[in-house]
Amino acid sequence: MVHYIETSIILSLLLEDEFYDQAIKIWNAKSEKVTSILTGIESIIVIRRFN
Repeated sequence: MVHYIETSIILSLLLEDEFYDQAIKIWNAKSEKVTSILTGIESIIVIRRFN
């Protein structure tokens, strides 16, 4: 199975928000993971706004 890792999953892992448990299950799943190059850019923008 392939999991698409989107920005919300990355942010949940970094910020340990209310969706952290779900995000960690997806991250730790034994599967191929793919994402868009935009995910990194979006994550940086959100983190900069968060701080």
